[in-house]
Amino acid sequence: MSIARAVRGLYQRLASDDSPDSTIPASTEQVLFLLKNKRRRLVVQELAETESPIRLRNLTARVTARQHDGDYSTDQRKAVYCALYQSHLPKLDDAGLVDFNSERGTVSYTHDVIADIATLLARIENATADRTGGDD
Repeated sequence: MSIARAVRGLYQRLASDDSPDSTIPASTEQVLFLLKNKRRRLVVQELAETESPIRLRNLTARVTARQHDGDYSTDQRKAVYCALYQSHLPKLDDAGLVDFNSERGTVSYTHDVIADIATLLARIENATADRTGGDD
């Protein structure tokens, strides 16, 4: 099963009134594993709102701004850049969610898959906020 199909299937199960299946396909597990990291979730949210491809430096600035509510230092931006370059983007690339070209410093992606994941994340965040009565 492809990552895109797994994401769509998971989203459809969450969007429906039916109970989700008791088993989750392995590729869905991979998506959920990738999304357990907040910075990778921020990357997905940013990609859903931008054109593909995006330059790594632009993605870094946008993710850093989200992570630090718009006010961040050069050191904070550098830390995000290093984490994206060395860890998060290669993992998303290995899963087939993005195409990270480290030599060119660009990230390309299939917008509909990223948009589906971002929608899924928003739905989960809204459900969590509804249950807890606020933000995380």
